[in-house]
Amino acid sequence: MIRMSALVGRTQFNALCDLLRGGVLLLCSGDPPLDQEASVPEKQIGVRISVGNCAVRVADDGESAKLGPFDTTLVEHEVTVRWFQVRTVDQHVLLDGTIGRGNGDLRLPRTDLLPGDRVTIEEMELTRREPVSE
Repeated sequence: MIRMSALVGRTQFNALCDLLRGGVLLLCSGDPPLDQEASVPEKQIGVRISVGNCAVRVADDGESAKLGPFDTTLVEHEVTVRWFQVRTVDQHVLLDGTIGRGNGDLRLPRTDLLPGDRVTIEEMELTRREPVSE
């Protein structure tokens, strides 16, 4: 097994942050598409949060990083969010995962959102993982 150094990990996270600048974090209802690159139906997008200028804080060992904060957004219509997707300014998918209250890849105080609710994502923690062996 080839191991990557902490420098490689830090470089990967910094490059991810560069790709995120100007992108968008989508909080979505329903189920995610099986194909990560498939477009998300507009009716599933509950909240759009601008990434703006991404800030990244990478752990010294290069194994994890914290991204954020993201812009605060007002909810426009009632929605129960279950998953998220992060896209570049060119709409390429970089990240996706589940949303939950006590668990999930992205944790929110509540997942049932109402018009006028303010959604703020202070930070998103990412962890490098070893590639899956075949």
